[in-house]
Amino acid sequence: YSAFAYISESRRMGLEIKMPDINHSEWQYIGKNKSIRVGLMQLKSINRGAMIDVLKYRREKGPFSSFHHFLQRTKMDAADIAILIKAGCFDELEPGQTRPQLLWQLKSYFAVTQTDRKKGTLSLFEVEASPNLPQPPAFDEETTLQQEVEALGFLISRHPLTLYRAQLNELSYIKGSELKKYIGQRITCIGWFVTGKVTSTKQEQMMEFISFEDTTAIYETTFFPKTYDRFIHMVSSDRPLILRGKVEAEFGAVTLSVDQVEFV
Repeated sequence: YSAFAYISESRRMGLEIKMPDINHSEWQYIGKNKSIRVGLMQLKSINRGAMIDVLKYRREKGPFSSFHHFLQRTKMDAADIAILIKAGCFDELEPGQTRPQLLWQLKSYFAVTQTDRKKGTLSLFEVEASPNLPQPPAFDEETTLQQEVEALGFLISRHPLTLYRAQLNELSYIKGSELKKYIGQRITCIGWFVTGKVTSTKQEQMMEFISFEDTTAIYETTFFPKTYDRFIHMVSSDRPLILRGKVEAEFGAVTLSVDQVEFV
C-alpha cells in the first residue's frame, strides 16, 4: 500500500492532511484527532541519520525558535536543508519569509561559516541573519508544486488531478464513484495510478490488477494479457490516464476491465 494511496484514502475519509513541519513532524506519519501529519520519512534523498539527530535534539531541547536557530543547532548538510525548505518544513516556523529567502540565507550561512571555520573565528551568522541578503518573492504556484513533488515524491497539498482541470473539462468521462451505475457498459474513466498487483494466467501470460483513483474514489481495474502487453508501459504515477473498458461486477466487487489507454 503506497504512501500516495494512504494519503488519498485519509483525505477521502475526511481527515486533514498536514504537511511536514520541522517542529511538529516525527520520522513516521502520525495521526491526531482528525488529522494526519506527514512524516519526515517521506522526504526523498534526505539523510536519515542527520534527520534522526534533529528529532533527538528537538525532543531533548525543545522546538526550534527560528530558521537560524535550526542552522546553529544542527549539523545537516546544505543539500538536506534545501530539501526541507522546498518541502515547506519551515513555512510555519518562518511565516514572514519566503522559501527563496530561506534558500538565500542557507547559502549565505554556509558560505560565511565555512570561511570563518578556516580562520578559526566565530561567524556573525551564528548570531544574527544578515539584513543585506536578497529578498525575493515566493515561488510561483507551478514551481512550488514541482518542488513538492521533487521533495516528497508526489503532491500532498492537493490531489494531482486538480492540475489537469482545463484538460479534463474538455473530456466526457464517468466518475470513479459512479462505476456501479454502469455495470455491463463500456465507459471512459480518468485515473491516477495508486498501486498494482501483477499475476499470470494459467497459460502463464502476464496480467495486472491495478487501483486507480480520481477525485471521487479509488476504483479497481483489470489489465488482461492483451491490454497489459499493449499499454502497461504507459502506467505510472507521473501523469493521469484516460481508461476505457467495460464495467463488470463479480461477488459484489465492481471493476473496470480496461481495453484502451491514453494519456491525458
